[in-house]
Amino acid sequence: MSLSSSISLTTDVLTGTSVAFLGGPRSVHSAGATRFELPVPPARSRSALTTPRGWVAARPGYTPAPMLRIRPEQFEVFEERARASFDWALARHVREHYPDRCADQDDEALVERVRTLRLRAEGHGILRRSDLCGWVNLAMEFGDRFDEDEDWAKSILERPGVASGATRMLLLDEHADQLLDQEEAEPEAAR
Repeated sequence: MSLSSSISLTTDVLTGTSVAFLGGPRSVHSAGATRFELPVPPARSRSALTTPRGWVAARPGYTPAPMLRIRPEQFEVFEERARASFDWALARHVREHYPDRCADQDDEALVERVRTLRLRAEGHGILRRSDLCGWVNLAMEFGDRFDEDEDWAKSILERPGVASGATRMLLLDEHADQLLDQEEAEPEAAR
């Protein structure tokens, strides 16, 4: 049996386990097991190239052409459209979860407000979508300029040694949760 014949993959339907083994060009279907044949290409020289269509012998000066080339300016358009779509999604999130904080704004104004908040967050190195959503949530709770107006937020964002935007958002979220828990506890303690 040579390595270029085939590799068989046997899957036990009852247990879901798979076993690969070398075998001949045959297929077996029996109760509880199915063998799938995966062809292995014959060994080629070191100068052989692989392409999505299979094995191609190398020719001097042969370079496979890319199927699609996206120019930087096209990529920028894709990015801008993705950002605009995300801004609209954030605006819907704000409209759903903070209706009292955006009742006086129409959709276009709310999207522009959310875009401004996203840009502020990106200026602090906060780039992940989940973190940007968290930033918008903090802005709805503490004000659009909480990163400048709130001393606790300013100290976290200016803290040396915290390079990651995700870490900054984690620290902001933890501190904001503590503040909101304290606000909820104060009226209960006054009763």
